[in-house]
Amino acid sequence: MTVTAPAPTEKSSEPIEQDTQEPALTPAEEKEEAAEKKVLPDVVGMNPQKGQDTMQAAGFYLLNDKDATGQNRFQVYDRNWVVTKQTPAAGRKVTVDTLVTLYAKKIGE
Repeated sequence: MTVTAPAPTEKSSEPIEQDTQEPALTPAEEKEEAAEKKVLPDVVGMNPQKGQDTMQAAGFYLLNDKDATGQNRFQVYDRNWVVTKQTPAAGRKVTVDTLVTLYAKKIGE
């Protein structure tokens, strides 16, 4: 019985490709990277409807409103209310999926 040795392998002159891909992002990192950042407009002094319209025009749609007096009243007719505070504060650069809360009270209070 004759045993044949395996043929020698040839060296390739092409460079060996190395994995140069960046590591995969975690879901939280993907969400943060995907969310666009914009500057929050200043809506203090506006009625709540105009404040919401201004926020939406700037790309912010996750909005909440609260009674600034702490009485937890609903703003049924918001034209006679005025925004006294907003969080986060105007001028901050935040992701467009940030919850923006507008605090308002009735005009004259």
